[in-house]
Amino acid sequence: TLDGTVPSETNGTRVDPASEGGIASVSVPVTTTAYLRAVAFQAGWEESKVETHTYLFLSDVIEQSASPLGFPSTWESQSEGSYTANYEMDPEIALDPTYQAELLDGLRDIPTLSIVTDIEDLFGAEGLYANSVLRGEEWERRVSLEWLQTDGSTGFAADAKLQIHGYGWRYHSSTLKHSFRIQFQSEYGMSKLEWPMFIDAPINRFDSIVLRAGGSKTWLDFRDPAQAQYLHDAFARDTARDMGKVDGHATYVHLYLNGLYWGLYMPVERPDAEFGEEYFGGDDADYDAINRRTTTNEAIDGDLEAYNTMIALADGDLSTDEGLAALEAYLDTDDLIDWMLIHQSMSNRDGPCCFEGNNQRGIRKREEGAQYRFLVWDMEYSLWDATDATNIDIDVAGHASHAYRRLWLNDGFRARYAARAREVLTDGGPLTPEAAAARYEARATEIYSALLAESARWGDTYRDQPYTRDGEWMDEYTRLQEDYFPYRTGHMIEQLRAVGLYAD
Repeated sequence: TLDGTVPSETNGTRVDPASEGGIASVSVPVTTTAYLRAVAFQAGWEESKVETHTYLFLSDVIEQSASPLGFPSTWESQSEGSYTANYEMDPEIALDPTYQAELLDGLRDIPTLSIVTDIEDLFGAEGLYANSVLRGEEWERRVSLEWLQTDGSTGFAADAKLQIHGYGWRYHSSTLKHSFRIQFQSEYGMSKLEWPMFIDAPINRFDSIVLRAGGSKTWLDFRDPAQAQYLHDAFARDTARDMGKVDGHATYVHLYLNGLYWGLYMPVERPDAEFGEEYFGGDDADYDAINRRTTTNEAIDGDLEAYNTMIALADGDLSTDEGLAALEAYLDTDDLIDWMLIHQSMSNRDGPCCFEGNNQRGIRKREEGAQYRFLVWDMEYSLWDATDATNIDIDVAGHASHAYRRLWLNDGFRARYAARAREVLTDGGPLTPEAAAARYEARATEIYSALLAESARWGDTYRDQPYTRDGEWMDEYTRLQEDYFPYRTGHMIEQLRAVGLYAD
């Protein structure tokens, strides 16, 4: 097949052997972007695995039209109504001689991830993309994945389960570019992907990958697209790594859906029970993994029993060694210190401080003495005012920040926090201005040319003339390098010193 559907004995172009007992063979000329799927049948044998190969011609990509052949002109959502489909690469960027050569280079600067399936499974009346708000097993689809290296070679090819990922950004009314979750499972082929997706990760086995489309601080942000950077969440994960924290990792890809360029995406690890299994050992069934959205704590794996016990113990007498020990049977307080310092240094406004404790992800092995660790998640809405006191004196009921604030009663904890703050905020530590600026610049350099393709695809979401890397993007980048990072450290030290959490 050449339309994304799964080939079968009743679907697609059949190729028979030229003679009885011969080998079936065919040549398919490929002169434009195409996705070829093939399967073999023989009497008395099981059918072969469906093979999928995508061929991308970048000269076609940059001329991607608003009405590509075979794709619906509207997305009919069962919950949101009808939306005009968005497919075009804006010629004001893609075909502008000022940008075109670098844009073509940028499409090769980072890896490519191609997803192929029946177009109806994505954009039809029952399609998961058209119905992005809807959840559950009925809104999952089997897809083919191909990871293409920057030289065009194939890194891996696999079948997996695809679903829409996210909360507020699932709605077409918020954005037409949505995030995905990829789940590897044995019924489709491999139960785990074995591939070094993240060069800075200590593991190369993954059950689940989230493809972050970017909401806040991107050109899709309806509040202020001029703040776009596409860097903040990756920067937060890199910060956790440089602090020596066990945490998730990130990379960047160009994503294609059935041969159509869909934009710049950021694959990240999902902090769930399978993550715990790979990083901390045991089996995924041994782990509790929690997610908090505003006031709601949810067990995405396991249950909330140990978490609720931890929160209850935080209300004990933590000024005593006994009270502290009881809490630390459920909570890794050194990990909590680093997690809070990351939120504080980045002045995150979509975490502990705000929306009643948003975007909290935690993991604990379900055994006596095992401790909760909290992981960086969804930190795009950060790096605000360098004098911001966000997340310093914070106490949200039912949230890890409640334990953090209650731990102020313990002199030993305060001393450890103060010593760690001094270590990371001075003498070349990972939160010093120089280290933070270098970390941010490394990510900016990584996607500097790749951003032009995102500009052509989605930069015109909120205005006729697309946003580009020039102008507002560079202004915000400069502000962070010349203002935020140089000044943030000093202000944070003063803020922590004022509450006795910095060691002079």
